Amino acid sequence: MGRGYLYLLPAGILFVLIEIIPIGYAIWMSFHKKLEFSPEMKWNGFENYLFILWSDEFLGSLINGGIFAGASVALQLILGLLLALILHQSFTGRGIFRSLVLLAYFIPTIATALIWQWICDPSYGILNRLLVKFSLTSSAINFFSNPQWAMLMVILVNAWNYTPFVIIVLLARLQTIPTSFYEVAQIEGASSWRRFFDITLPHLRSAILLVVLLRGIWMFNKFDLIWLLTSGGPAGKTTTLPILAYFVTFRQSNYGQGAALSVVMFLILIIFAVVYFRYFKPEKEIEVE
Repeated sequence: MGRGYLYLLPAGILFVLIEIIPIGYAIWMSFHKKLEFSPEMKWNGFENYLFILWSDEFLGSLINGGIFAGASVALQLILGLLLALILHQSFTGRGIFRSLVLLAYFIPTIATALIWQWICDPSYGILNRLLVKFSLTSSAINFFSNPQWAMLMVILVNAWNYTPFVIIVLLARLQTIPTSFYEVAQIEGASSWRRFFDITLPHLRSAILLVVLLRGIWMFNKFDLIWLLTSGGPAGKTTTLPILAYFVTFRQSNYGQGAALSVVMFLILIIFAVVYFRYFKPEKEIEVE
């Protein structure tokens, strides 16, 4: 037993260095006033937290983050389930179509942002040209600078980039469902919809819950794609909590408030995870077939 713990010691030390110490330092800094050009940190208790929680920017960013995360996860789940069901069927060229669908997931985020900025450009973007050509709009729209379109476009681009992850997870689970279940149901006269709701969906429940948890956390923490597309604009319409934390820390040079904001985000995710495991109990979905 003692030797077993000794083998785990290097991993434990690495975990403390890259996880525990940075988190502890961020929590400690959140209770101090720390500015960029100040060499000292002054203890100010919960002042950073009170300032952040009562600010309009925090509430707006929290709402934006909830909209972005919720809509992104829902859209990715719907599209991922639909495409996974299609790609699970047998048809000519299925391997090629699977490769093409999964291609977007391997494109770097910076490349994704550039591609969609070119597509949506008001001067030469193909999207605006098509909209004007078919008289769907009277003039070109600058989607990422328009307050009415910015959040929607960021959500759509994000779904395009990360839906393949959902497809991979659901498609892998679909391939574990015994075909005999469908054969028996078909013999009994069950319709396609009945087979989907009685066989497919129950077997996908554990994978769907996993997707909701992982994508929910990742989308709530999403920074890079939003920053590259809109930088939190226009007029704060796409400013989420990670974007706000960046502004406070590096634009306003207030490291204490930035740390406090990061801790608040951390607590929100912990609450989300506790509620998720408390009410959905994904561990009970694990089946041995």
